[in-house]
This record gives sequence, C-alpha cells and structure tokens, in this order.
Amino acid sequence: TLWALIVLFPFYWMLLTSLKSYSAYNSEYVPKFFTLSPTLQNYADAMANASSIKGAITPTIAEVTAEIEKTPDESTLYYTRGTILAKQGDYVDAIKDLTTAIGLDPRMPEAYFNRGLCHIFSDNKKKGLDDLSKAGELGLYSAYSVIKKFNNDKK
Repeated sequence: TLWALIVLFPFYWMLLTSLKSYSAYNSEYVPKFFTLSPTLQNYADAMANASSIKGAITPTIAEVTAEIEKTPDESTLYYTRGTILAKQGDYVDAIKDLTTAIGLDPRMPEAYFNRGLCHIFSDNKKKGLDDLSKAGELGLYSAYSVIKKFNNDKK
C-alpha cells in the first residue's frame, strides 16, 4: 500500500490541480455548458434549466459588451457573448466572438464546440466538423458524437 501511495500520488495530484485550473472557466459570465445535444435550442433549454436551478441569470449582450470594454483580453467574455449571439441565431457575429475567444485562449474546448455548431448551422459543415474535432482533442469528448451525427447527415 505504501508503494501504491508513492506511485499513484503524483497522478492524483495532477488530477486535482487540473480540476482546480478548469474551475477558472467557471466565472459568473460563462454559462453552464451543455454537451449532450448537437442543437443550440437544446443548449438554450439546458441553460434555462441551469439558471433556474442555481438562481443564475444569463447576462444580456449589452452587459457582456460593457464588461468586454473594461477587460478586452478576457476570453470568457467573448465566449459568453458569442454563445448568446448563437442562441439568438446570429451565427456570423457569434463566430467572430468565438474566434476572438479562441485567439485569447486556444485551450477552450467549449468555444471550439460552439463555433463548430455555428459553422454547421451556417452551412459550412467542413469548418464546423474541424472545430468539433478540435473540441474533442481538447477534452470535450462528447463533440465526437456530434461529429458522428453530422457526418451521417446527408447535407
């Protein structure tokens, strides 16, 4: 048992510290991410449910834009505004904000996932599947099932 403790402790420590660093994405402006559905409508429904459960309020575009003006280098703000725009069906502006978020933090799988969906819903399936693949590579493994779904579609 001492051997197991000595050998496994570094792995447990890495797991704990990676979970701690992941919590940096959970600021008040980052909506709870829903990865089980390939549609933004289901994502919006899940957001509403998460908000009612936790008592959180989804910010408006104006509120997020005001925060971006104060801290223009914060990737989660662009991610949030891009996600709100995507839920409203404004895929062109959503892609711009999600691209900015990725430029500021290239290790944000949720931004790749949402941008991928926006590309797909904007009839750019190849770019969308590439972004979904990158989201999967960064640890958002449910993106692979979404890729499979859209690869099977005959669009």
